[in-house]
Amino acid sequence: MKAFLLAIVFFVSFTDAFSLGPWLKLWVIFTLAVIPLTLISVFRVGRISVSCYKGEDLLILLLFLALVISSFFRPSPLSLNYLFAYFFIFIICYLYLKGVFHNFISPRQLLKANFVGVYFVTFFVLLDFFCWFLLHIDLQEFIPRTRDPSAVYMRLFRRSYGFATEPTILAFYFNTLGVMAVWYAWYRLPIARHLRFFLVSLAFFAWLTTFSAVAFVALPVSFLISVVVTKFWNPFINYKVVMVFFCSVVITSAFMLLTLDDDSLHYVLPLYEKVTLQQVGEGARPERWMNDVQIISERPFLGQGLGFASSSGRGSSVNWYLFLTMEGGLISSVPIMLFIFVSYLRIASKKIPGQIWFMSAFLAGSIHLFAISAFFHPFLWFLLILYFVYSEKFDVNFSKKESA
Repeated sequence: MKAFLLAIVFFVSFTDAFSLGPWLKLWVIFTLAVIPLTLISVFRVGRISVSCYKGEDLLILLLFLALVISSFFRPSPLSLNYLFAYFFIFIICYLYLKGVFHNFISPRQLLKANFVGVYFVTFFVLLDFFCWFLLHIDLQEFIPRTRDPSAVYMRLFRRSYGFATEPTILAFYFNTLGVMAVWYAWYRLPIARHLRFFLVSLAFFAWLTTFSAVAFVALPVSFLISVVVTKFWNPFINYKVVMVFFCSVVITSAFMLLTLDDDSLHYVLPLYEKVTLQQVGEGARPERWMNDVQIISERPFLGQGLGFASSSGRGSSVNWYLFLTMEGGLISSVPIMLFIFVSYLRIASKKIPGQIWFMSAFLAGSIHLFAISAFFHPFLWFLLILYFVYSEKFDVNFSKKESA
């Protein structure tokens, strides 16, 4: 059973490649296989630990109850489909798997599986990117997919998909579980420092090839916020080193932007326009968000009902929080926002090695949901599972080396 659990972590980024159908992704198949296996194991053992469950987990149950109520009073042809999707992601993939990982997987095994999974994707992303750009060989043609990986940045660079549905989803993966893999590579791998630097550099360049504006903003902003927040809780972090590193990155980036010529600046403008919400047109995010806010104002409490956008032929909100409020109402969006807020504070309040990395990754993932509507990619919730398994069960020997 452990092999199946670790396979879930390894394949979680495979949101499109090698899928057997729109919902039968590799990690979903392993999750479905784990359910009966864990029930049998629990039946044999007789007792399990539930210390990983916290008070804020009740907000997840409240979220699902609110979605049921909204669907009951505002039904649509797709309400049951969406209700099942929310149930699978939040009840099975978060609450259920949280207890399973806590009882059957050690922190070492989970962190290592995540590291191996992230760097497998990283190596493939870089190989795919340079094969396409330098050799004009498209490795994606040899991978079975349900969607065509055709996004190109400025008609020059093919945006990296990895094994994900789209580049923004790959960036979501890198900004959450990828961050913890980098932490593991830098602080936990028993290898020479120059090899650690090499691994971190690979992950950084793979992250860049997504050309995801929200990822490029969410991660550094989350890091800065987390440094400020932990300043009031954690006396062990070397803030001078952290802030010098952050300031050096900012100054270097600013210098590079200021010294770009007109031709080079032309390649940066699309990202800048996305970040500053200057995009215009019917499909632009600001336009979609304004339309969604107007719809929310019509039925703010219960929403329009799950499946409203799809069944009415509307496009995606490209903002999960707006999407959830529009379909499930404030009774649905308020609990999950409270859950995210409380979870972040819980991570910030417990002094463990890697704390600021967990905080930055969790906040970056939460911000990322402002730019996508695909709630069914579980990277953020798996990050929380990783945190709870690590923080609740790591032994003294594992945490001797203090780190930022």
